[in-house]
Amino acid sequence: GTYTVVVSSVEIAGKPEVRFEEVVVEPRKTVEKTVAFASGALSVGASSKGELVDAGVTIYELPSNRSVDAGRTYMSPNSNPKSFTLQPGKYRVVVKAFKPAGLGEQTFELELPAGQEVSKIVEF
Repeated sequence: GTYTVVVSSVEIAGKPEVRFEEVVVEPRKTVEKTVAFASGALSVGASSKGELVDAGVTIYELPSNRSVDAGRTYMSPNSNPKSFTLQPGKYRVVVKAFKPAGLGEQTFELELPAGQEVSKIVEF
């Protein structure tokens, strides 16, 4: 038969996918298709006056401004900084402090290269 095959990444934020159209599968034959998803790592932490801050982190792909991932740092060194696996590209990151209250939010932009890790600690 003839099929459309969709392969998506379950570990990369935004769930990138590759489509193979009109894949013909013949009886007792194997069809092989290979997909390699490029990714990078982003680590975002939040602190204030040397103390960890519980903050929400939302990541937007640029230039589309589509939200691709979100998480929370909490006030624990086990989760602050928070790590994200993303496709290479440009992003806008919004970090909104929850605790302690009243610290507001900060926004920054970055470019994430394939196979690299970018780390950012936001100081409130």
